[in-house]
Amino acid sequence: LKFSSSSLFGHEHHRRLLDREMLLRHGNRWLVLAAAVLVEQVGGFMYMFGLLSETIKDVFHLDQSSLDIVGSSGTVGSQVGIHVGFIYDAFGPKFTLGLGGLLSSGGFLLLWLAMHFAWKVTTAPLAAITFMYGQGQMTIDVAVIPTLAANFPNHRGTAVGMGKAFVGLSGSLAAAFYNGFVYPDIVSFILLLVVWIIAACVIGVLFVERCAGVQGLASPLANDVVRRQFMIGFAIVYAMCALLLAIALWEHLVDLSNGLRSVLAMCVFAANAVLVSFLGTRREQSAQAEPGSSWEQTGRPPSVECAQAEMRQYTLTEAACTVEFWLLFLGSIAAAGGGLLLINNIAQVNLALGENDKVSNTFVSLLSISNCLGRMIAGTLSDWLVLRFPGFPRPAYLAGSQAVCALLMAAFALFPSSTSLYFLVAVVGAGYGSINAINPVLAAEVFGVAHLGSIYTAFSLAFAFSSYGFATFLFGGVYDAESHGACVIDDVCRPGSYSACLSGTQTSCCLGPACMSLSFGVSAAAALLSVCLYLLVAYRTRDRYIASTALTTPCISLLSCDTR
Repeated sequence: LKFSSSSLFGHEHHRRLLDREMLLRHGNRWLVLAAAVLVEQVGGFMYMFGLLSETIKDVFHLDQSSLDIVGSSGTVGSQVGIHVGFIYDAFGPKFTLGLGGLLSSGGFLLLWLAMHFAWKVTTAPLAAITFMYGQGQMTIDVAVIPTLAANFPNHRGTAVGMGKAFVGLSGSLAAAFYNGFVYPDIVSFILLLVVWIIAACVIGVLFVERCAGVQGLASPLANDVVRRQFMIGFAIVYAMCALLLAIALWEHLVDLSNGLRSVLAMCVFAANAVLVSFLGTRREQSAQAEPGSSWEQTGRPPSVECAQAEMRQYTLTEAACTVEFWLLFLGSIAAAGGGLLLINNIAQVNLALGENDKVSNTFVSLLSISNCLGRMIAGTLSDWLVLRFPGFPRPAYLAGSQAVCALLMAAFALFPSSTSLYFLVAVVGAGYGSINAINPVLAAEVFGVAHLGSIYTAFSLAFAFSSYGFATFLFGGVYDAESHGACVIDDVCRPGSYSACLSGTQTSCCLGPACMSLSFGVSAAAALLSVCLYLLVAYRTRDRYIASTALTTPCISLLSCDTR
C-alpha cells in the first residue's frame, strides 16, 4: 500500500493533534509514575516483618512456629488477591487504591493498639491482623502495577520494574526512618507507619490513573526519549540503594549516634524527593518518525502495524486453561521459597548463627535493597534482551536468575556462616525481586492486558502457597525441633543449658547449623525445579516472541499477539 506525500502530511498533522489532545485530556503518565513510586513505598511493608518479629514475639510470648504463622499470614494476605484483581478490572485504580489504603492502615493500627495497650492477643487474632494489612498491601500493588503496564506499553518491563522496585525498597526505607527518628521504639514506629500509608494513598487516589492514547507515542524517537528518562530515574534509585546499603553496613560496624542516624535518614528521603520531582515534571515528547524507520516507510504508526496481527485477550478462566499458566504458577511457587523464607525469618537465621539480634536490622535493609535492585535490573535487562536479541523469550531470564539462587542456597546449606549470609541475602533477595517484576510483564505478554488485574493476582496466589510451605511449615518446624530449649539472652541466642533458659520465661530461639541447613537445601532444590519450568515456558512461547519481533521493534511489548 502506497501513500502520496499529501496523505502522509495529512496523517502527520492528524497524529500531532491526537497527541496534543491526549496530553490535554488524559493527563501525564509520568506524573502517574511519580505518584505510583510514592504509593509503592508503602506497598511492601510486609517485607520488614523481620524488623518487627522479635518485638512481637516478646510482647505476645510466641514460640517460633506461632511467630511464623503470624508472619506468613501477612505474606499470604499480600498474595491472595484474585478478588482484588476483579475489583480493579471493574472499578479501576482509584477505588482499588482507596480500599488498599483502608485495609493496610487499619491492619497496622490494630497491631499498634494491641502492642501499645498490651492486649492479651493469641496467635489467631495476630494472624488475622497481619492478614488484613497484607491484603491492603496487595490491593495497593494491584492498583499500581497493571496501571503502569498499560501506561507504558513499549517499556512495560522497565516501568513495572521501577514500580515493583519500591515495593522491595519500602522495607529498607522504613528501616532507615526507624533507625533515624524512632529507634528503639517499635510501637511508636508502627503508629507512624499508619500515618505514612494514609498520606501516600491519598496522593495515589488523586493522581494514579490509566492514561488513554499512549499507543500513539510509539515512534522510535519517542521510545529513545522515554528510555533515557527512565535511565536517569534509575540512576537516582541506584544512588538511594547505595546510600541505604552504606548506612546498613556502617551501623553494623559502628554504633552510630542518634543525631548521625537522623542526618543519614534525611539524606535518603531527600534523594527520594529528587526522584519523585524528576518523574513528576517529565513531559511527553512529540512522536516524530526517524528516517528509514518502519513508520516513515509504511506511512503508518507502529501501533497500526501491530493491530493488524491477530490478538487474543484472555480472561482469567481462559488463561487458567492453558499449559503456560500452570507452568508459570508452579514455577513461581518453587522459585519464591528461598526469598520468602529469608524475608519472614532473617532475624531467626541471624540468631541461629550466633550473631547479636541487633545485626538483624542490617540484614533487613540489605534484603530490601537487593529485592529492589533485583526488580529494577530484571525489568530493564529483560526489556533490553527482548529488544537486542530478536525472539528472546523473557521467561529465560527468570531461569538464569533462579539457577544462581539455587547455587547460593545449596552452598549456604552446606557451609552456613555469617559471612556467607550476606551473599545469600543479596543474591536470593535479588532473585525474589526478579520474579515479582517479571511475572506481571509475562502475564501481559502471554495473556494480554484486558484482564491483567485478575490474571496478575492469580499468579500472586503462588507466593501464598510458597510462603506457607517454605517459611512456615518447613523452616518453622525444623527451627522449633532443633531449638532444644535455647533462649535469647542479651540479644544473643544461648544454649538450653543456660540457667536463665531453664526458667522458660525467655524468648525461645535455635542455635547452630541444624536449625536451617535442611530448609535451605530444600529451597535450593525447589529453585532448580523452577529453572526447568521456566525453560519449558520459554520453549513454548518462543514463537510468540519471534512473531512479536518480526512486526517492528516498537511493537514488541505494545500488544500481546497470539501466534498459535
